[in-house]
Amino acid sequence: MKRIIAIIGIVGVTLIGCGPEKADSGSSLQTSGSSVTTQPIVEAVNSKDNVVMMVAGFACPICANKLDKQMYKITGVKDVIIDLGTGMVEVVVDKNYVPNRKAIQQAVDDAGFTLESVTFPD
Repeated sequence: MKRIIAIIGIVGVTLIGCGPEKADSGSSLQTSGSSVTTQPIVEAVNSKDNVVMMVAGFACPICANKLDKQMYKITGVKDVIIDLGTGMVEVVVDKNYVPNRKAIQQAVDDAGFTLESVTFPD
């Protein structure tokens, strides 16, 4: 039964694809070491020690997971919190190694999204 549900889910995503629609309010997907959510990031981490980005193009948790995987390839990235509803991405970084804009831009580009803005720690 689980296999049938998984196949239906995969076929559904393949046939429907990810469109520009916003994700349903309240849904979330927990990925390895990170969080993808449609709830606004208010108290998640929101530290002045983190990189905060606005990214355009998220349509579903599967799409956002692409960015998540690319961000973890960057040295110094400890955690990634993605808000599907607003496009806000908070990146928890190692205080001793903060990624540069070029590395972040490349990760966003490689994931197939558009980096609208990025704010670095003080």
